[in-house]
Amino acid sequence: MGESFRDSKYVLVLKDHASHYCNLVVVDTADSAVSVEALLMWHARFGPPPVWTSDQGSQFKNEVVSKLSRRLWTAQQFTPVNCPWINGSVERVNRDILQVIRTVILEYKINRRDWLYLMPSVQASINHTAAKRGELATL
Repeated sequence: MGESFRDSKYVLVLKDHASHYCNLVVVDTADSAVSVEALLMWHARFGPPPVWTSDQGSQFKNEVVSKLSRRLWTAQQFTPVNCPWINGSVERVNRDILQVIRTVILEYKINRRDWLYLMPSVQASINHTAAKRGELATL
C-alpha cells in the first residue's frame, strides 16, 4: 500500500471464496510470522478451511506455514508464478481496496499516509456489498 504514519505498509487479504467474506490485515512486514498469525485468527473465527490458496511469496511458501497447514489438517495450494488471474477474486479485491482508498483520500482530502485507518471501513464496505451469485447476497 505504501508508507503510513506507523510502520505498517502491507495489507494481507484473506478471502473465503464460498461466502466472499474478506479479512484485511494491516501489517508491518510480509513474513511467515504475520501470515501464520493471520491464518490462526481466521481459524479461531471460522475454523480451518479445507484448502487455502496463495501466491508463491516467501511469507506463504515456507516451513512454518507448511507445518501450520499440517497441524490444522488443511491443504495448501500455490498459484503459478506470474499468473495472477488464477487467484482472480483476490486480485479483484486488491484492485477494489486501492480504488476505495484513493477515492476516499482524494474526496475527503485525507493525508495519504493515513490509509491504514481507513481499512476497517474498506473491509466493511467490501463485505457488505452484494455479490452477484444468482439471487443470493452475502450477509
